[in-house]
Amino acid sequence: MKLYDKKTNEEVRIGDVRKTFRNEEVILLNWYAPRSSNSTGRVEVRFTDTEMHDRWLSHMFYPSVIDCVIR
Repeated sequence: MKLYDKKTNEEVRIGDVRKTFRNEEVILLNWYAPRSSNSTGRVEVRFTDTEMHDRWLSHMFYPSVIDCVIR
């Protein structure tokens, strides 16, 4: 399984900078494959805007938050 951009179908790699659906810039730290067929998996990211977010804190989201899919 790999993480792909929904629109371009290109592989997204750890360390890539992405935008959330709220247009916030994040760095991809890791991704986790779905555990079952009715799950989408998760992505772990860190926000680049350190004035709004703690620069050491990571967040877990659905892949769709950064316009990605795991397959």
